[in-house]
Amino acid sequence: MNAQKVYAIASDRGFVKIGRSNDPDGRCAALRNQNPSDNLRLAHVAECPSFAPNVEKIAHQLLDAVRVKGEWFSATINEAIEAIQMAIEIVEGDATVPHEGRVSWTARISVPPPIQKALRKIAEEERVSVAYLIGNALTEFVTARSS
Repeated sequence: MNAQKVYAIASDRGFVKIGRSNDPDGRCAALRNQNPSDNLRLAHVAECPSFAPNVEKIAHQLLDAVRVKGEWFSATINEAIEAIQMAIEIVEGDATVPHEGRVSWTARISVPPPIQKALRKIAEEERVSVAYLIGNALTEFVTARSS
């Protein structure tokens, strides 16, 4: 059995379908036959060996605000591709599901023990997590550099 893939099919009417299939080309052809008036093209395919259902579900959740019906979204193909890529990162554990417009990324960083100790102390005093402190520090750094 072939591994499932998550795909994005673009319509010339400005809609994008995100789905999963072992044969995205065949799925696109079947949709063309069902909707001959639409000009559909297979715009993106992502290999998802064992986790395609989860990637598809999360990509749908990420685009839920622009859902038209079922698996069809009023989104650009780039927005659909970004949603699929982010969903893969979430499933693979490199990011967590967005909350209030923010994406939480899991970074593997090396912090020297004295800095770890200082961070733990500050976090305890402020009653926040170390991850929160690091996230805020990075946000401030990037914001300052972008200005």
